[in-house]
Amino acid sequence: KAAQTIVIVVLTLLFFSSCGNRFSLDNYFRRTRGKPELPGTSSAFILNMLRFEIVNIYFFCGIAKMTYPDWISGTTFARVLNGRWATPIGLYISSWKPDLLARIGGLGTVLFELSQGFLLLIPATRYYAILIGIGFHSGIQATLYIGSLGAHFILALVCLFPQPEHVATLYEKIASGESLFSILRAFAHDRS
Repeated sequence: KAAQTIVIVVLTLLFFSSCGNRFSLDNYFRRTRGKPELPGTSSAFILNMLRFEIVNIYFFCGIAKMTYPDWISGTTFARVLNGRWATPIGLYISSWKPDLLARIGGLGTVLFELSQGFLLLIPATRYYAILIGIGFHSGIQATLYIGSLGAHFILALVCLFPQPEHVATLYEKIASGESLFSILRAFAHDRS
């Protein structure tokens, strides 16, 4: 039910955006027919609303888990890693110091979800939050059978939260043939 609500909210926001102006079949057919392309820029309002939706998901999931004592004690975390949702990797990891791991995992999940949204909204911590989120969701995806949920959150982090001008610069560098290593090295140097 919650996933359906998220899909409805995101699709409604996208309906009012101009996200298809640049990379869409409409724009492709306009170019092939010699018509002018649609504008490639738009208001940041819809982007910020999509970001706000993701931040709300993190924060309120953290609030819900914080108010549930079994998450704080690690009981839910241990139950999940030893239950029917666990992958072989999850079962293997749960065999190491299960009580300590469950407690750290439960508290870590709650703290991550409560802080992730705020870290994503602060420009100075945004890229670190994206990296932490990718690690968090990759870990969940590797240890639990949850379909493509982790991949969806990783895509949301990578597509919605970087600054559009940084993405444009990255796209230009990739299109010019610059190596990914030199791009990342330059980016890390610029951020320090």
